[in-house]
Amino acid sequence: CWFVAFDDIRLLESEGNYTRVHFGEQRPLMLRTLNQLEEKLDPALFLRANRRQIVNLAQVAQLAPNAADGLALHLQDGSVVEVSRRRALQFKAATGL
Repeated sequence: CWFVAFDDIRLLESEGNYTRVHFGEQRPLMLRTLNQLEEKLDPALFLRANRRQIVNLAQVAQLAPNAADGLALHLQDGSVVEVSRRRALQFKAATGL
């Protein structure tokens, strides 16, 4: 059992009916779907990047366009999350990019 501040969560990834939560060096599974967790998260802090991933926007170090007309989010830990074209359009509209 972990008590984790929202700021410490960098990524949530779907694994069937479970969600893998990435924070620090830990990556535990939760018995919740990504959709269930998305309903409870603040959309100003977390972005549904694609079908499988939700990103903490505070953990994004760099933002770049990708080849599929979406976005590539470079996180502070060095990982890269691809934002789907549809989600990228929503993100750009919401942020004025």
